[in-house]
Amino acid sequence: MSDAEKGNVREGLVKKIAETKVVNDTKLNQICNIENQMSQIKEFVEKMCEKFRNEPAFKLSVASHMQYDEGTQFNENNVTLYLAELEEFVSNFITFLAQREKNPDAPISALSLDVMANKEFDKGAMQIDNIPNSNQFNNNFEDDQTTEEEIITNKRDLFRKFEEFANKGYIDNLHNTSSKGGK
Repeated sequence: MSDAEKGNVREGLVKKIAETKVVNDTKLNQICNIENQMSQIKEFVEKMCEKFRNEPAFKLSVASHMQYDEGTQFNENNVTLYLAELEEFVSNFITFLAQREKNPDAPISALSLDVMANKEFDKGAMQIDNIPNSNQFNNNFEDDQTTEEEIITNKRDLFRKFEEFANKGYIDNLHNTSSKGGK
């Protein structure tokens, strides 16, 4: 290569290095932004989980209690674990609210997004009184005596069991189905 060709290649390489540095700096800024956002999310999740942990009725049965110390960072590897803890607490809270409102479907209640009120951030903390034990949610529906032999697969036997539960008051709003010939 001649000196002129070497100079052109050198200029091209210097230009590519400068472009790479700009792209690298842009990516580093994006990473810093994401890390800051994750840090803010961690603070909010930590505060919410701490409130739930201080209430004896809200216990985790699926998710694990997570540690929120100085060295802990939310990242793509662990964020789902932290959010799973919060999700279970929120799910328990929704069930608690449904139970408080005497909703017969309290254990399977969901909160519809279209009926959610806007969050008032200036409002103080909400005091929760008389939180029932989660074992009270089943309304004695579960039978400790159930064995594998008692599991019903025949549709007629299943319907009879359904009527039995309805007569015991386990099932609300039941129309008179027995007069329709069991169908």
